[in-house]
Amino acid sequence: MGHDVAKAYEADLSKQFKENGGLGKKDNGRVMCVYSKKALPAGGKGASGFQTHIDGPGKIYVGCRLQGPAQGQSGNIILYWNADTGSMERRLHEVDLGTAFSVGNKDWITGSFTLPAGDDFANTVHYTFDATVVVRNVWKEETILSSAVLTWHK
Repeated sequence: MGHDVAKAYEADLSKQFKENGGLGKKDNGRVMCVYSKKALPAGGKGASGFQTHIDGPGKIYVGCRLQGPAQGQSGNIILYWNADTGSMERRLHEVDLGTAFSVGNKDWITGSFTLPAGDDFANTVHYTFDATVVVRNVWKEETILSSAVLTWHK
């Protein structure tokens, strides 16, 4: 049933992305991250090829759309991943992409990670997972720029 719900959601998102000009571009200027088992296109071009529900081990690619160019922010652009197994929630990985100025006029941030995520998840067959892009200022305060949840099964 989860796969059927995911397929309907992906169809709805694909329509929005096509109408709004690329992966992660939702209606009314809203943005989100997307996932895939294959590398996502540079610049987030296209409207399909992403998944919201993934089975089995392997490398997962993530692309996150920002509402505007990164250089319009003040601080460092951080892409991180959290996992929630139900019994625990924790940050798995974090990548500092540099200052917003150095990231420049990009509005599409990409990364990858491998699932399952280490020994803590050896006996876990299902968890939800989210990628989040934030801008972190000098006081370590974070403002979320984009995020999305992925459902994963071993």
